[in-house]
This record gives sequence, C-alpha cells and structure tokens, in this order.
Amino acid sequence: MITRRNVLRAGLALPLAGASGAAAIAQSASASAWLYSHELGPGAFRDDGNGHWTETTPTGAPWSFQEMERNRSYITLRDASRGMWVRLWPSYGELRQEPSTVWRRWVSGRWVAADALPPLIDYQIRLAYFIPSDRAPTPYYEDKIATLMWFVSEIYRQSLQARGYKARNLPLLMRGGKPAVALIRAPKRAAYYNNAPNYENSTLPQLARISDDIPAWVGNPDKQLLIVFAETYGEEPAAVEWHGTLALGSHHSASGGIGVFSSWVLRDDLCARTVAEQRAWFFDNTPIKDHGAMSYQRPNAPRHFFIEDGFGAVAHELGHALGLPHDTRQVDREIMAQGFRHIHWNFADPPQPEKGGMFSDENVRILMSSRYLATDLDMHDLTPPSLNVRIVGARLDTRPATVTIEVDASDDRGLRAAEFVCVQKDSVVGGRWLSGTRQTFREQFSIDAALAGKVEIDTIVTDIGGNYTLKRAAWPR
Repeated sequence: MITRRNVLRAGLALPLAGASGAAAIAQSASASAWLYSHELGPGAFRDDGNGHWTETTPTGAPWSFQEMERNRSYITLRDASRGMWVRLWPSYGELRQEPSTVWRRWVSGRWVAADALPPLIDYQIRLAYFIPSDRAPTPYYEDKIATLMWFVSEIYRQSLQARGYKARNLPLLMRGGKPAVALIRAPKRAAYYNNAPNYENSTLPQLARISDDIPAWVGNPDKQLLIVFAETYGEEPAAVEWHGTLALGSHHSASGGIGVFSSWVLRDDLCARTVAEQRAWFFDNTPIKDHGAMSYQRPNAPRHFFIEDGFGAVAHELGHALGLPHDTRQVDREIMAQGFRHIHWNFADPPQPEKGGMFSDENVRILMSSRYLATDLDMHDLTPPSLNVRIVGARLDTRPATVTIEVDASDDRGLRAAEFVCVQKDSVVGGRWLSGTRQTFREQFSIDAALAGKVEIDTIVTDIGGNYTLKRAAWPR
C-alpha cells in the first residue's frame, strides 16, 4: 500500500497549496530533522525513518516520541509516557500536555538537513589527557593509556562475560584502530588545579577545576562518559603515591559520567606501551624510590602495588561513573571496595579473578543495566522508573542489625534491577533482578554491625532502557 508517508520516503513530490512559505512547507512535509533554540542552548528532534522520533534537549537528555500526524504544514508527535504532545512547524514549535487540548507556543525552530543536528549520544567512552600550561605530555601517552584501558576492560569482561552475561567490552571511542585520546592543553598551571604546595583537602576542588576546563569538543559528562588522566600531581617524595593525587568518579545520567585520575599512573616505570610487558609488571617487586603505595604504606613500595592502585582505581572510579556504589561486604575482593588493589591475580597465568577483584552480583546487575555495557536494552526507552520506598521495620541494636524495606517500583516498558545501599555503612546491603512493569515487595537484609540512631537506605532501580532512579528512606521516619 502506498501511503503519503511512503511517497515522502521515496522522495516523490506532492502538490502543495499556496505560494507563501512554499519551500518551508515542502520541507516540513518530507523532513526528518528539526533544530530549535532555547535559552539553555540548541535542541533537536530527529526521525529514525519508522515514525519514531528522538528529542535531544539542550542539557543532553533524550526523550522518545511517536509520530501521530504529518501534513503539508506541520508534524505532530506524542510521548505517551508523559502525555506530552509536540507540533513542529516550519519556524516554531508548540506543546500541549494531556489532558489539555490547548496548544501553546514553545520555541523557535526550523527544518534542517539531518547532518546539521548535534550528534546523537553514541555510547562510546571518551578518553582524554589533561595537561596544565606548565607541564608536558609524557612520551607515548596514547600507547600507555591504550595499555591501561586494556587491563581495565579485562576486569569488566571477567566480571560480566566470563560469568555468562551478554555484555560489550568497554566501548572506547576509537580512531585508526586505536583508542582515541583527546589532548587537552589546559589554560592554567598545575598548582591551580592541585592547590600546591597545600595539597591536603584539594581532591574535590581539583576535580571541579579540571572539569571546568574540559573543552566541549572533548565531551560533556552529562551526555557522554569521560575518562580523564590529569598531569597535575607533584613529583616530590610522598608517603602515599604522589602529592596531589586524584581518583574520583561521578555518575551524571544514564548516558553520562566522568572519572578523573592523576596521571602518575602513566609514568615510564609504571605503565608500559604493550600489554605483554605490562602483564609482567603486575608481579614486579622493583621498589619505587621515595614513594609509598596506598596498600603498602611504607616508602619504596614495590612496583606492582602502584600499578594495582592506579589501574585498579580507574576500574573502581569508572564503576562510580557508571552508577555503582561502594560494596564493602567482601572488602578485599570487591572492585567497588578494596578489591581493585589486588588485581594482579586477575592477570596471573591462568587468571584467578576469584582471588583478585570482581564486581558483586548486586553491582553486576547495575552494570547490566548500563547503555555502555548491556546488549539487550530498549534504547528507545528514555523514561526513568517511578519509585516509592519506605523502611517498615528495623532492629539497629542487634548484631547483625536488620532492616526491612518496602518498595513500589513501576516503569512504562519494563523494570530490570534493584540495589540497596546503607548510607551509614557506605555499602551495598542487598539487591535483586526485577521484571514486568510493576513490582511491589518487601525485602529484609542484614547490616553487619549494630547501628546507633538513624539509618538511611538508598534504593536504586533500573529499567530495560538503562534508566536509573534513586530514592532514600530513613528509620526512624
């Protein structure tokens, strides 16, 4: 059957009434890309060719729409999950929110060629090397970062693919068959970022200052996942690693996050240019003069301690950027605790990750809700789950303490996983897979030690689109 839509897709001309604005109307009748202006920046609508449209807002948030009407003057779209209607005209857009039938003027916009729109989120991890104005890049930094990320990717593969999950390898943005590393020439000196010589308590300010000077062309952590190596550490002797050391990760959205790391991990005596050479260094006891490793706590620590601290920290903080909390129930095994400091076992011959670092089952469920790792998500599902939680009972004076939580979770397309985190313990305490569009249940879990006073539980729920909702409940209420 040949419909108006089929004819338009075939590129055949349709008769149009009137001469005024004929070019704009003709374009709107066959268009698939609409660009608009907003006080926060540009936004866009794009058609996938099957009547499904995606809006990318100025903040990077994506919303899903279905085409409801197309005529010579405008296209009408509807987001059923929000009851939101949009009408795209040649020079402006209109909105209405159900149950209202009244349209209101929204933004100025225009039909454009598809390649004129901002790029869609591609779910490829951006790598960057941050160089203050008074520093120079370490030689072969691209090769070293590629080597480091091979080992980080292998840690994720062992926790996911080797345990039977259908997961992607870490999807690094590539160029010429190699991981692409953006070189950032920062505008200020290293001391501005690391607060030298007063390094103490500079971690969060350093993260903020580095983040502020990451150019837009590298990526936006609200829209993409960034891993940044910063040449901001001090060279003088240090009891733990290097002065000004930094390792932090932050989850921004289902599509975005950032991990920032001091690039002492790229030093010639710690990071090799090849995987084969680096693997041997994981078992090397050569002392690093005048520096102590976090897990060694004495000067002249053996080389492999620094490598585990550095490479493992990238895996750990990337976990935070992907939405993972700490899990201290098996403190020396869990990557999101201190297990990342024991990853030489992960690269033994044969690998023995059960002795080294792994992600817990609860954190694996969250990783398998990630748009960067899972292969079976509904990428058109852009609406996060609805979640209500309350603690209905607790025994905080016993060992172990226990908490019972009631969860009411729903999603327009399908739920995926739940995870529970005790705020006072800074640790995961439970979790489960979810299914269907609504689940209401109670779950009791143990907390290792007795707690005094108030206890708070964060509940994380994900859906089949990789969306992520967090709610906190307290006892006593």
